[in-house]
Amino acid sequence: LESSYVEVSRELNYLIQDRIPVFIYNSPNDFQQTNITSSLLPEGVGGFTEIFKNRVVLPFNGSYEDLRHVLHHELTHAVTFDLLYGNNLSSLISRNRLFQIPLWFAEGYAEYSSRHGWDYHSDMFMRDATINGYLMPIGYIGGYMAYRQGQAMVKYLADTYGEEKLGMVLRKGKIHLSMNRALKEVYGITEKELWEAF
Repeated sequence: LESSYVEVSRELNYLIQDRIPVFIYNSPNDFQQTNITSSLLPEGVGGFTEIFKNRVVLPFNGSYEDLRHVLHHELTHAVTFDLLYGNNLSSLISRNRLFQIPLWFAEGYAEYSSRHGWDYHSDMFMRDATINGYLMPIGYIGGYMAYRQGQAMVKYLADTYGEEKLGMVLRKGKIHLSMNRALKEVYGITEKELWEAF
């Protein structure tokens, strides 16, 4: 977590304001029984970051590489939430003043950071999606595609415009409350233009 925080902090050019509580369960079975969230966790969930109290929750499944990856991934969400919302309780309560980060960017950035940019699994998945025509338009990216295609799109932004601008997108989104306006101000392109270029 500490080495991951150094990377995320550098990428976003941001230092967290408060400690981030982290809960690690001994097994996926113990994790399934967590009372940190009131909702039932589907079997495929490998961890989550609670937005309200900014807590990271995950199980240890026996693989130290999986543990490293999921810790880094969820920590990325926690740092992003701290950057966007901090201790501003009113912004969490008032939905009209809350920047709704698109799922493709939230999950894509977390995967980009935790995978150190790119990895063979995402490469293989994206090649198949491209060849077989199931890439999703930017406004419809959800589910598993938010992770893989989102990672590819964030990598495209970082490679094309520089990694240091990723944090700027979040800061502009916090001000304008719109991903489209944030992209326009930071990169000079709209979401539609990003999709076409990607």
